[in-house]
Amino acid sequence: MLNQGACMDLMQSLIQISNNLLIAPFIFIFLSNILISIKTRFIQIRMLPTMIRLFFAKNGKRDESNPNTLPSRQAVLTVISTSLGIGNLVGPIIAIQLGGPGAFIGFALAVFFGAATIFAEVRFALIYRKKLPDGSWSGGPMPYLKKSIGNWAAYAYALGGAFLLLSWSATQANIFADICKTYTISPAITGTAIAALVLIYLLGGIRKIGDLSSKIVPLMFGIITAIALWIIAANITSLPSVVWFSIKEAFTPKALGGAGIGLMLRWAISKGTMASEAAAGTSTIPNSQAETNNPYNQAIMAMLSAYAVLFISTMVGLLVLLTGSYAEPTLGLGVPVLAHAFTQYIPGSLSGIILLIAIFLFAFGTIIGNAYNGGQCFLYITKNRWLKGYYLVVAAMLIFGAIFPVEFIWSTLDVFIIPVALINLWAIFKLLFKHKKIHHLPEMETTGN
Repeated sequence: MLNQGACMDLMQSLIQISNNLLIAPFIFIFLSNILISIKTRFIQIRMLPTMIRLFFAKNGKRDESNPNTLPSRQAVLTVISTSLGIGNLVGPIIAIQLGGPGAFIGFALAVFFGAATIFAEVRFALIYRKKLPDGSWSGGPMPYLKKSIGNWAAYAYALGGAFLLLSWSATQANIFADICKTYTISPAITGTAIAALVLIYLLGGIRKIGDLSSKIVPLMFGIITAIALWIIAANITSLPSVVWFSIKEAFTPKALGGAGIGLMLRWAISKGTMASEAAAGTSTIPNSQAETNNPYNQAIMAMLSAYAVLFISTMVGLLVLLTGSYAEPTLGLGVPVLAHAFTQYIPGSLSGIILLIAIFLFAFGTIIGNAYNGGQCFLYITKNRWLKGYYLVVAAMLIFGAIFPVEFIWSTLDVFIIPVALINLWAIFKLLFKHKKIHHLPEMETTGN
């Protein structure tokens, strides 16, 4: 049996392997997102006004007769709730700590270009979704993977997606447990409490999840935005020099020619991909349950999740750069850095309480969304059976995730993203070549296959 020292050595070895092996796949994902942006004529910029108008427009009457679908806006809010997890608070910080200040720019670019990929994913997911006997939709990437590549690809994605979303949920529990330790709460107790609360909501179905998301997203946004803007405003004179320094670190010949460029790209792109879910295809799952006959408009609206991620992550990245917290060697990774930045501007124990509430809201919303999405992948494999069994596995993963070291969880998690993203991008590119005007396909405006 391995002792504690041997276990730590093993975990460090796995972290190193992850860092070395994942550089090339993440660069491929980044380049793919750029190509999709070009193919769609940078739809994330062109359709920004339309995106906002659609989101705030009246969505039509809610279908109370069908508890297995969501109004269009709630579908998007569910995606945003899933995307706006601890990855948005911790992701840019970890990218900066492990990849340098230049990784902050790479992180933002990864999210920006990923918005076009989200559009394409959701567009195809809604076009190829299938109606089930209970009134819900069989959606997500699986139907368009089956159509474009083959049935084996759909099953492979569903299997990989179920594991990926389990691991994503584990990271949320991990970070929340890490901050609870400062209040002398055992990680095992934290993980168990989160698991129990998550099960209550999951068993309530997609409508209950959508109702939660519509309430939790504005609150999450408000808390972090207010604090971040307060700290940035207090350091406004330093803002231009900090931004310019980050740009130089990302793009100067010295930075690009150094041995650390691969590490910078690895952390920038991986954390940006995980934060936005672009290329992973998971944002298509709640959008597939939308009560809409217009795939184009729903796909346009879906890109709001990437903009929400970009906004929050930019605020967090700027505040740790401005306060210099990321460079403190004794703070560890992620949340302690954010907490240190908070304590410099929020008096006494108030900063800790605010951070605890914010972390909980971000973690809980994301865990609920991830578990639902993973459950849909699981149902595809099992032909709509044993969903409660998957939710019990989610609960167990939350407990285990709360116990493991932060760096191990965040490094090894990225391994699960690669196969899911690559097979999804394969299908997206095949469909892009088949439908040469993806940015506007009037002949495919309606869904209901």
